[in-house]
Amino acid sequence: MTKEAITYLYREHITPVGDGEEYPKEQSGPLKKELLNMAQDSDYMGILEKMNSLLDRYSFSEGPNLDIAGIYHDVILMKDLKDEEDKIKFGNTVATSKTPEMLVANTLFSDNFARRQILEDWTSIAPIGYDHFVMSQPRMFRTPEEAADEPLFKNRNVVEEIFVMHDQLNTVYAFDITIPQLDNGLPITAYVWEDLFGKIGFYGMYVPDDFKTYEQPLEWWAEQDYLYDIAEEEREKYYKDLEEKGKITEEQIEQWFDSGY
Repeated sequence: MTKEAITYLYREHITPVGDGEEYPKEQSGPLKKELLNMAQDSDYMGILEKMNSLLDRYSFSEGPNLDIAGIYHDVILMKDLKDEEDKIKFGNTVATSKTPEMLVANTLFSDNFARRQILEDWTSIAPIGYDHFVMSQPRMFRTPEEAADEPLFKNRNVVEEIFVMHDQLNTVYAFDITIPQLDNGLPITAYVWEDLFGKIGFYGMYVPDDFKTYEQPLEWWAEQDYLYDIAEEEREKYYKDLEEKGKITEEQIEQWFDSGY
């Protein structure tokens, strides 16, 4: 088994696409970069158009071409989720993304309800309100010792933490990301793990400790939703009590609920 095969085990779970001869390996890198740039611009339709123009002539079934097939599958996945209202299902489906890069991209373009099904560490930053980001090539760690110089977040070496939390890891991918529309360029480091069976998972994403941001962690958003649910239950109980005492009608309650009052 080659070093590349050992490193990129997630490729074993990617179904080849296309007809015809194998896409030239020397052109795979530039094409992958082009597709990922479109993903970072949230231009998923552009990815589909580009791939559809190639699939009648070429196959993507080997080595780095499987990354391209994986990106295609991950874009189709998001297209199929476009009208999905069940946020748990949405998040669980995004978590099945085939490639590390698109797992990050698809999560960044998901809301904070869906992200709870994807991100393992809820202290992760959970930015909102953007349609573009810039992502580096990943740093790859095969052992916790290789991450000795990795930046600390809240005094935590996240790579070392991931190796402690997960058995049988193959690789941890670290992506440096900038979101230009937030905080004049919000810097984030995202960590994705890959196990020895080729499964990938999104552990978390973090802002440097010395960077001031108004973006909140995922746990903050979860708490706000919890408090909102409690307030809604209390409001409904209050109106029901008024109805039972004859001070308000059920029709009025429905009108208030519909108005969002």
